[in-house]
Amino acid sequence: MKHTPGPWIKSQSYIIDENRREIARIPLDEQTGYRQANLRLIAAAPDLFEALKALFDCIMVHKRQGADDDASAAIAAVAAAEAAIAKAEGEEE
Repeated sequence: MKHTPGPWIKSQSYIIDENRREIARIPLDEQTGYRQANLRLIAAAPDLFEALKALFDCIMVHKRQGADDDASAAIAAVAAAEAAIAKAEGEEE
């Protein structure tokens, strides 16, 4: 089973897709104040997933070949991972 394609967008208490369909609803937790952090993390999930897959692919190619023949793919995968982490941590806003 596949997930709803990204990008996912956070609103005040929802995660929506590009077509404005609800992906998730995050209740207000007044004790911890985690709502915005949870929304950012969930909204970044598709980006984090794709970045992780790209890093995994680069590692597996390196492992099979014994050398990194495509440094540009590795650099792009690391950049995608860095951007996804920044999105999850709210640094992109």
